[in-house]
Amino acid sequence: MVTTDEVQIAIDTPQEFRLQMLREKVNRLDALLVTHAHADHIMGMDDCRRFCQLSEKALPVYGSQTTMDILHTIFSYAFHDGPHPPTYFVPDSRVVDGPFPLADLKVTPFTLPHGSLDTTGFLFEQKGVKKVAYCTDCREMPDEVIELIEGVECVVLDALRKEPHWTHMSLDDALTAARRIRADRAVLTHLTDCYDHDIDQAELPGGVELAYDGMKIDLN
Repeated sequence: MVTTDEVQIAIDTPQEFRLQMLREKVNRLDALLVTHAHADHIMGMDDCRRFCQLSEKALPVYGSQTTMDILHTIFSYAFHDGPHPPTYFVPDSRVVDGPFPLADLKVTPFTLPHGSLDTTGFLFEQKGVKKVAYCTDCREMPDEVIELIEGVECVVLDALRKEPHWTHMSLDDALTAARRIRADRAVLTHLTDCYDHDIDQAELPGGVELAYDGMKIDLN
């Protein structure tokens, strides 16, 4: 989640989305950003119905055209024109193809290679400052993306496992990307059980951290 004084945004809705929202006591969601439509990133989306019920309005859902096409197929009962039954998930579908505002944030989407299906990364800027870049599920960081997000305060990077993978960055890939991006802080996510968190964290260079459930990062 990305939260400011004016907006609260979720990125993706994994299968345990409902449990995460209950754990963190989240009772408001202003927008949902979807990186791509693989099962582990979207199969908790129906639980957004509670946020629609609480706000009594549709939830803006942002993603690429490819992502939206898949969502319209999988969740056809929700992604359609016309009335929705009470308590249903009501999405407001919004295709992203360039920067867009979300309250006090400027959000810039960018494309990342992920096997046969590209993913969408997001750069969040506030008052002209690059605050967060979110880059999950990618095989590599293209040069144009490095240039876009270089110097960001915090970058979140895919680091699936220590060995090379054909659709994700490995630990070495992520560390190389972090050095090139020159972020103040790099957080490695989408981790598998090949990591022993405390042991591997101790071996990482300064400014690089392994993510964990419930992790919070304050950039004020």
